[in-house]
Amino acid sequence: MANLSISPVIKAIIIMIIAFFLYACGSGDDDNSTLNDLNICTKTSIYYCPSPVFQDPFGIALTFAWYSGQCTEEVLCKEDSNLPEADPPQGVINDDFIAANWTSTVIKDTEPNNLFEQATPFILRPQNGVSITSSVDSSSDPIDYLAFILDGEPTITIYLCATPTDCLQPWYAGPDLYLELYDENQVLLDSTDEPSFHGHAFTGPFLDDGQQYFLSIRIRETSQGEYPYKLVITD
Repeated sequence: MANLSISPVIKAIIIMIIAFFLYACGSGDDDNSTLNDLNICTKTSIYYCPSPVFQDPFGIALTFAWYSGQCTEEVLCKEDSNLPEADPPQGVINDDFIAANWTSTVIKDTEPNNLFEQATPFILRPQNGVSITSSVDSSSDPIDYLAFILDGEPTITIYLCATPTDCLQPWYAGPDLYLELYDENQVLLDSTDEPSFHGHAFTGPFLDDGQQYFLSIRIRETSQGEYPYKLVITD
C-alpha cells in the first residue's frame, strides 16, 4: 500500500478550518443558551388588539377582542419598553387613549345601548372604580347595558346611588329601577328585582379575572317617565 503524506501547508489549512468550525459551534451554543434564558410568555394588552376593533363606535368589538384572546400575544418574558406607561392608581393607559375610547374612572354613556351588542364597555382594575350617570325611560329607553372586564382580581361592589348626587349609603332602594348581572354568554347571574337589605346593589360578587360580564340598569314597565341614575362599580 502506498504511503500517503500530507504537506505541511495542507495540514495547516485543515487545522485552521477545523478551528474555525469549532469556534463557530462554540459561539452558537452561547447564543442558544442566551435565547433559552428568555422564556416565551403571553401578554394581554389593548395595544395588541387588531386595529379594526377600534373602528366600532360603541367599543363593544374591543371588549370582545379582549375577552376572546385577540389581544394576547407571545412575548419574551420581560417588560415591553415600546408600550406606553400605565398609571396603575387610575387604572388607565394614557390620556389620549382615555379621551378617544372608554377606559376611565368616569364612563361616558353611549346610546343606543339597549341591547347586549350595544353595551357600553369598560375595563375595571384593582383599587379603582368607575361611575356612569345616565337615565332610563319607561317608554323610549327602558334598559341600559354595560359590558366590563376585570383586569385583576378585585372584590367589587356594584350599586345604584340613592340619587345621582348622593352616593352615600343607604343606596337606592326605590321601586322603579333595578339591576341585572350576566355572564359573557348573556346568562343571568343575579338580579336586584327584589332588592336586598342594602338596596339595589351587588356586594362582593365572585367574578373572574379576564372574563367579560354584562350589567343592565332597568326601569319597571309600571313606572312612568324618565328616571336619572348614577351607577358605581368599585373595588
